[in-house]
Amino acid sequence: MRVAGGWVRNKALYIDAEDIDIALDNMMRIQFATQVTEYQKLKGMEQRSVGVIKANPDQSKHLESATTHIFGEAIDFVNLRCEEYAADSRSPQHMVRGQKYKNNKLIFFN
Repeated sequence: MRVAGGWVRNKALYIDAEDIDIALDNMMRIQFATQVTEYQKLKGMEQRSVGVIKANPDQSKHLESATTHIFGEAIDFVNLRCEEYAADSRSPQHMVRGQKYKNNKLIFFN
């Protein structure tokens, strides 16, 4: 499990982010998000339902994600993937699900 995506970039630039993307490699996103909400219920914490954000390639959203809230923060769960891009495009030409990120990763340590 890793924090990925725009939150990492925004944190490095001292910009607030709308949500936090958590990349998973050992469990599917909806299953994990559901277990998070079950844990919140068990511990008497505020919980929200799990939503599904469908893939939308027209808006550069190539994989489905699961979303919920933890401590009031919007959290999106995605599965790790490896993407290959054309030199002149932000849209992946090829994706393999379940593989670790390649060279384009950002990791935040606080």
